Amino acid sequence: MKNLGKGVAIALSICLLFQPVLANEVVPEPAPIEEAPILEPAPLEEAPIILEPAPEPLPEPVEPAPKPLPPEPVEIEEEPVIEEIPPVEEVPIPSSNLEYVPGEIIVKFKESSINLEKKSGEAKAETFAESQGLELGESIEPANIAIFETDADPFAEAARLQEDPRVEFAEPNYIQRIGAIDADDTDRALLWALENTGQTAGIGIDTMSGTNDADMDIPEAWSQSRGAGVIVAVIDTGIDYDHPDLAANMWNGSDCVDEGGHELGDCIHGYDFDTDGDGDEDVDDKDPAPEHEHGTHVAGIIGASMNNATGTIGVAPEVKLMALRTDFEYNNETVLSTAAIVRAIDFATQNDAKIINASFGSYAFSTSTYQAIERFGNAGGIFIAAAGNSSTTLPFYPAAFDLPNVISVGATDQNDVIASFSNYSTTTVDIAAPGTNIYSTVIGSSYDYRSGTSMAAPHISGLAALLLANEPGLSVSDLKSAILTSGDTIPDLASTTVTGKRANASTTLDSLANATSSTLTVSLSIVNDSGRSATTSDVTFSVNGGSSQAFESNNENALTVLPGRYVTVTGSSLSDYTPSSNCANITLAAGATVPCTLTYNDNPIISSGGGGGGGGGSAKKQKTVEKKKIVKKEIKKKETKKRKTTKKSVPKPPVSPEMPRVVSAAPLSYTAYTFSIDRSVGAQGSDVTELQKVLATKGFLFVAPTGYFGPLTQSALRQFQMANGIVPAFGYFGPITRARLNL
Repeated sequence: MKNLGKGVAIALSICLLFQPVLANEVVPEPAPIEEAPILEPAPLEEAPIILEPAPEPLPEPVEPAPKPLPPEPVEIEEEPVIEEIPPVEEVPIPSSNLEYVPGEIIVKFKESSINLEKKSGEAKAETFAESQGLELGESIEPANIAIFETDADPFAEAARLQEDPRVEFAEPNYIQRIGAIDADDTDRALLWALENTGQTAGIGIDTMSGTNDADMDIPEAWSQSRGAGVIVAVIDTGIDYDHPDLAANMWNGSDCVDEGGHELGDCIHGYDFDTDGDGDEDVDDKDPAPEHEHGTHVAGIIGASMNNATGTIGVAPEVKLMALRTDFEYNNETVLSTAAIVRAIDFATQNDAKIINASFGSYAFSTSTYQAIERFGNAGGIFIAAAGNSSTTLPFYPAAFDLPNVISVGATDQNDVIASFSNYSTTTVDIAAPGTNIYSTVIGSSYDYRSGTSMAAPHISGLAALLLANEPGLSVSDLKSAILTSGDTIPDLASTTVTGKRANASTTLDSLANATSSTLTVSLSIVNDSGRSATTSDVTFSVNGGSSQAFESNNENALTVLPGRYVTVTGSSLSDYTPSSNCANITLAAGATVPCTLTYNDNPIISSGGGGGGGGGSAKKQKTVEKKKIVKKEIKKKETKKRKTTKKSVPKPPVSPEMPRVVSAAPLSYTAYTFSIDRSVGAQGSDVTELQKVLATKGFLFVAPTGYFGPLTQSALRQFQMANGIVPAFGYFGPITRARLNL
């Protein structure tokens, strides 16, 4: 759903420059500038931010009008006054204002050059460091990533290191910031998100009365599941594992392994990843005890114990909570680093967590984080992330990553209205959940209210645990689809989320329990008309990226699948055969039987010389047959050569209405220009004109410079990035691309 288009990621935050936002903070965010219509916006290479608000914008054509913003960043625990003011326009700023761990840069190596999982890898990394004038820090083996210390500007350094053929990508180590019940738990009546009776909740000026049934119907869901045994990893500031409402539900880390799969022995309910942010491992790395209460509050929402005559109840009160602490102090503030987050994700993957809660984020697109989440998804894990607390449509990462295992969660209040602070978008925010005046556990056996999308995300993580405990065999795609399609349709969310829904645990569980199974018939067709001899046993298939399955002897497998789900069947590779299929994005109605076929056509056998003589038969007949074969081969060779020649001809992109074709045959002149502003589709200005000139001069753009950053400029920039090894190549003009052009 998110690939319908990404919002322009111009960054932001008066108070949150580039970092995962603590859920208990509500931060104002400038609204996007007016843009020309965007055809196919792409994800960002890196995201920009804002220091100062600009003048009030005109209405934007793509996204709904921004929600009112608070005048200044506030912390919920300090009882802020949230006052509605008109939205403000945003303007991008130079990358020098983006926050990162000082003196550190993340480098991913190409495995063919330097493989950190091999013994020789570390020595090669040391050699690399010496040749580049860097100092080697820690390594993240599963990601083939190393952290290096540098005195240079990290963006310029990343651009320089991209030139090294051993490097897949390099990026700064970005800083991210942390956003009637039948039980005897003493504070159960305060949990409006679980069951809303219209009760009043909150503190001081934030106190609010609710609307009956504007909740997730959690008590109704408990009759089917309470999340028993499902491991949820909480990447945050640690968890108070001795809290009386959490102690019984903490993960047992007695047999834990590190992010590389190496035995660690006894971990105390999780792991602490370099909390001082200096790149060195701390002495007590196996102990994720917190100093900041954010992670403990999140953990209580997911899995506080039930029927213990104490405090609150979590959405999944029998879950197992894995505490992964990734925070450190930076400029007197608690923040998270990208390197620690990547290690934590890989740790969760190695230790069998199937759900990760990410109540943090920033407006920086981190490739290393993207790939770590992708690895987690390939291992069968779903990643639940907070959408951000800045009342903007800008993509907030990791929630906005266009990955099949990511769910981005916005926040609603006690009356089923999108929260005033919540980010919103019909392309990057999937669904909403309660996120204002949420009462939960905090450090020191205590409880308190907090608000933020950081409080909304753990409600979805708890829901995912309920579903997996009830149906452990659910694939990631089925799990995600069930959550996104079975919530309550809310009018205020129609223009602020992808689904227009607020999650509902009871109806989601019912949708699975009441589903009439469908049948997907997967057939195999191997065509051996060129003399090859592959058989059924040479091919396997997988459904939605799951485990490989062998075909039955009759080349047909009948699979029972839940209805209404998007199903994709992928066949294994088969050497010397060209595959094709009609097995992608299949939707099944309840009770229906849908066929799909994987077809493998063998490629022609090209002989390099004559073979030995055959026995028997007429010599004349034999010569005739050989002559025909030779003619046939010559024709195929000519056709193949012709196809290759045609392939090399790159057609010019079509002319966009706003950008007329270049009519002069003379090359454009380009004068050296220092680029200092991040740009993306919809931007306008003299710097965009200069960008178009250099792209045209280098042979990537075939239309006249107009100063408008349209889809054709984006496409040309993407081609430039791919040609220069800039990863990811999304056609976004960010710090690394600018640094490359400024060299």
